Amino acid sequence: MPLICPNRRRSPAAPCPFSRPHALLAYVIFFATAWAACAADLPLAGDLPADLGTRKFGNDWPDFLGPHRNGMSEETNLRWDWGDSHPPVAWQCPLGESYGAPTISRGRVFHFERYDQVNRLTCRNSETGERLWQYEFDTDYRDLLGYNNGPRATPVVDGRLVFVQGPEGQLHCVDAETGARRWHVDLVADFHVVKNFFGVGGTPLVCGELLVVNVGGSPAGGPDDVYAARGNVQPNGSGLVAFDKLTGRVRWKSTDTLASYASPVV
Repeated sequence: MPLICPNRRRSPAAPCPFSRPHALLAYVIFFATAWAACAADLPLAGDLPADLGTRKFGNDWPDFLGPHRNGMSEETNLRWDWGDSHPPVAWQCPLGESYGAPTISRGRVFHFERYDQVNRLTCRNSETGERLWQYEFDTDYRDLLGYNNGPRATPVVDGRLVFVQGPEGQLHCVDAETGARRWHVDLVADFHVVKNFFGVGGTPLVCGELLVVNVGGSPAGGPDDVYAARGNVQPNGSGLVAFDKLTGRVRWKSTDTLASYASPVV
């Protein structure tokens, strides 16, 4: 389910409301801005990868539930009169374990699953299904209730950046054109997230220069999971955490909400 920021509508032209946290967080932004100068050699999100030119019509679907995170498409003049037939299959491929959805941007489709002991992000040509690259990282996640052990989150594409988050709390930023890792954050180690029944399930939100994540950490030295906590999970002020999307550096954190399966929206 989405975690909603009230009284705001998402607009590409509008400033990100998360970029103006309350005064207690202002010092975080000040020092993070100075540090960001060290990352000047990194490509900007606006430095787009080459468009593969596969899209003959229609819009991209680069985010969880679509470009506006509302599950609504702006497409018109769609064909509905298929009767007992169906659209022809253009291509298909086998997939691993996952609850996440694919995303599409600039002629590329991105899908994220688990295979044995690794989480794998795969990029394909959206017209042909040809695999362009894949990016993997280790995982030992086990669902507390015995469900699928694959990722819950959807890949998020922002220009040449792709963000993925595994159910064990590993947050990765990958180059959309090459599949090279840009940065990585271990949310469990850094924020002491107590393991929920279904792991980390929210999809991060790109908001301007920030990547906003529903983290919900706890004080260090606490229980490892909700069973061990016996319903007594404590917060540590990292309900929402905003990272610099180019570097992974923490820009601010706020609220005492605990870990959940919600995804932020604006």
